[in-house]
Amino acid sequence: MDRKAPERGLQAASPWQLHGTVDAQLWTEWEARRPESVQGRFDVAGLRVAAPQLAQPLSLQRARANVNWETRRDGWHLDLVNFDLGLSGPSWPVGRVRVVHGAQRTAVQITSVNLDAVSGFVDDLKGQGEITRLWAELKPGGSIEHFRLRFTGPWSDPEEFLLAGNVERLRISPYRRFPGLQGVSGRVTASHDGGEFELAANHFALELPRVFRAPLTVDEISGRVAWSKDGEAWKVIGDALRVSDDHGKADARLLLRIPPDRASSPYLKLRVDLRDVRGGYAARYYPAKQLPPRTLAWMESSFLGGTITSGHLIYDGTIDKFPFDDGTGRFEIRAQVRDGVYEYLSGWAPIHAAEVDVAVDGRAVLVTGNGKLGGLTLARAVVQTEWEAASDRTTVHVSGKIQGPINAAEEILRNVGGRAQYIDWKRHLPQRLHAP
Repeated sequence: MDRKAPERGLQAASPWQLHGTVDAQLWTEWEARRPESVQGRFDVAGLRVAAPQLAQPLSLQRARANVNWETRRDGWHLDLVNFDLGLSGPSWPVGRVRVVHGAQRTAVQITSVNLDAVSGFVDDLKGQGEITRLWAELKPGGSIEHFRLRFTGPWSDPEEFLLAGNVERLRISPYRRFPGLQGVSGRVTASHDGGEFELAANHFALELPRVFRAPLTVDEISGRVAWSKDGEAWKVIGDALRVSDDHGKADARLLLRIPPDRASSPYLKLRVDLRDVRGGYAARYYPAKQLPPRTLAWMESSFLGGTITSGHLIYDGTIDKFPFDDGTGRFEIRAQVRDGVYEYLSGWAPIHAAEVDVAVDGRAVLVTGNGKLGGLTLARAVVQTEWEAASDRTTVHVSGKIQGPINAAEEILRNVGGRAQYIDWKRHLPQRLHAP
């Protein structure tokens, strides 16, 4: 049936304007001049819908299925079988859709939901309703298999809802103070006041632009993440989180409390236990957006390599107070490093082949251990930083016992480079030692 044929008659009785092509074979039963059931099949192509309440016309590229619709005492139910759907782009096999609509509640079951396709369609709605506005901000991608949804009230702004499904390769953009995610797979259940995610993901990425410069990526991650209303705030709990890739392994647990007031900072309590982590990748995990530029630059240029055989990171406090100079929170790193490379002072030869313990408390860094300095052996080494709040300067103190041939020491001194303040030591050299 070509929709254009009866177009003028229908449009005269309705403000809706429809354009497109429908091929359908349907059988209906009526009672008291009202339809009681509809069975058959349909194939819709190039449908375009315009109405006064729509910001702009909606387009449906393709929809075809076997259909069974029946009325009930307080509503109706709909079954679509062998359903293929194309919203704003190519169609995908949805499988089966079942909708049971009552006076107070609606239930929906869908075999497969293509989130990328839905996001493109929602963009066309231009923020009509709270859910569509939120969806447009999050821009979900990936798919949900065996999706189930129950809600009360209108679909665009429900009073309550409960959903569940198996998520595959989920992608969500950062939203306000919530992080963005990529490559997420697992089982999710959610409602208007909380939810839970059993996580099992490959090639996972966490995007938190308020804290990190780039997404944090790992090969594998598993665990449980739950969120719930805590008064007016939202609370997120992560349990038994395990991360693994070729850079190392980590176990983590976290508590994140997000206040309703945007002017208030979120509170984060995080512990990460590390194993066999390649130190050359440590800079990826620095909270760069929260560190003072000088501190960040020094950390990035100092820890250059090695393997963290074991260690942990603890963060406990509000994000806006980091690195907790006022004592209101805790930022702590402890690590045992093998084959470490540490540039304690710009322009000087770095310490290498180091076996050291690293302790970071807020801005303060303490490194102790043994290693090599050029051709010299370094024992009982201590490198300690001291931050001066008044001048916002960090002083580095270095001590230790150095043994080795004198020509190795001369070689280190000859190769010192950098700014003028790093070469004042030359005037203190004995006369028989010379430096360029």
